[in-house]
Amino acid sequence: MVNDHPTSLSEAIDTVSEALFLERPISDELRIDTITLLINRQIHTGTNNGFFLPLSSEPDLPYRLFSGEQLHTKLARRHIQLIEATRLLSLLTQGGHSAARSIKLAESRMDTMCYSKFCASGECKAISVAYLRYLASSAPKSAVDRLSFFLASLASHRDGKGAWRGFPYFYTLLTLSEMDRSMSNNELQYALGSFEKRLARSHSAEPFTRRRQLILNRILSWS
Repeated sequence: MVNDHPTSLSEAIDTVSEALFLERPISDELRIDTITLLINRQIHTGTNNGFFLPLSSEPDLPYRLFSGEQLHTKLARRHIQLIEATRLLSLLTQGGHSAARSIKLAESRMDTMCYSKFCASGECKAISVAYLRYLASSAPKSAVDRLSFFLASLASHRDGKGAWRGFPYFYTLLTLSEMDRSMSNNELQYALGSFEKRLARSHSAEPFTRRRQLILNRILSWS
């Protein structure tokens, strides 16, 4: 059981995301602490309304996606953390009033952004994949049409080599692997042949190399 108690926004997102990815049980204490931390980091007024922002005392380190791809702009980091924090609140809570209000505020912010309709401009590619991941984990079954639209948009950016032009390769595979396989299977089958070469060319520190291998192994176990 995971009992670590992260004290920063990025650490909280990463720690709990890994526990969920590895299907490890999360202690009630950690679950409540994480929900509280996320809610307390959310901004409720001004231009940052809805965002989850780190405290000024928290380390300002280069930000990487769960699978290790580095983000290069503060804009991308801010929106990825908005989406990932909202995803965790949705998965960790069971309709608690405070969390529900926090999720609603965050979704209102996301709904105004280009990536909520799929955007293939710059680092919005990574944010669009993160948003697809959120939709897949939280959206009702009535959102199938929206998920299908995102998948079709992603497919239009295939590079013919098992990847998608400009999209974070391993993070995209992570997202596809967490979706209903009846929806994501076409893109996963397209990518299968590129796994070995991509992993061999992948140079990343731990825990990202291990996570990438686990993502690929999970998909290969289904084929």
